[in-house]
Amino acid sequence: MMPFDHLSRLSKPLPSARRPLRTRNEEDARERRQQIAEETLRYINNGFYFTMDGIKYAFTETQSYGQMNTLWVGPNDLEIQEWRSPTHPITFPVDPPVPATLSVVMASTVKTIHDLCAEGRQRIGVLNCASPIMPGRGFTSGLEGQEESLARSSNLHAMLTSDEGTRFYEHHMSIKTEGFNSHAMIFAPVVLFMRDETGRTVSPCQVSVLSCAAVNRVDVHRHFKDNLELFKEMEDQMYGPHPAPVRGVP
Repeated sequence: MMPFDHLSRLSKPLPSARRPLRTRNEEDARERRQQIAEETLRYINNGFYFTMDGIKYAFTETQSYGQMNTLWVGPNDLEIQEWRSPTHPITFPVDPPVPATLSVVMASTVKTIHDLCAEGRQRIGVLNCASPIMPGRGFTSGLEGQEESLARSSNLHAMLTSDEGTRFYEHHMSIKTEGFNSHAMIFAPVVLFMRDETGRTVSPCQVSVLSCAAVNRVDVHRHFKDNLELFKEMEDQMYGPHPAPVRGVP
């Protein structure tokens, strides 16, 4: 049984954009990505892997810790609904302030993760633009996208399919969002990235990953033909008193 065989299936297939036929090179690249995903799932199941240099890394205990501490945050969480005026305001430490640095880099998320690790950075956080109904989206099929690359390169899938992570997908499959999805999130504090951006196994890099579903533009435009109406709904989502008005959720 696959990890998500117990979840109810969609009543109709997801819409897909019409795309041109793939070339032989594109087919080969997709097959390679699919093979990498299958290998990564074996590493997750076995709890260890070898780098390209033949070094063995075992991570069973670290992975179990990550799964046990993965947290589901529902859209009706009080801190999310009242994010503009939190009930527990953030208190800043008394340590001398550290200037923030903003960098815009032309690099993939996976490459940036390893670059930051190589610089000795601690407490790295990653935002995963997640599928609301499928852990890792299409990474086992060799599809290419941000979430797919994260899932292929790490043990993130083990966190998304944990007991807490499962609630994220059950929630989205039980509601109607008209493409906006909800503000539900999965916070995985310990995720090990064991591959670089080319798919090679390397020394692991530990980060925290926050997964949440982005707006589905195609689905949204089915319900909002008028851009003014669409912009108003988006503004309500971001700045309204209840920033996550999800249909079907009391």
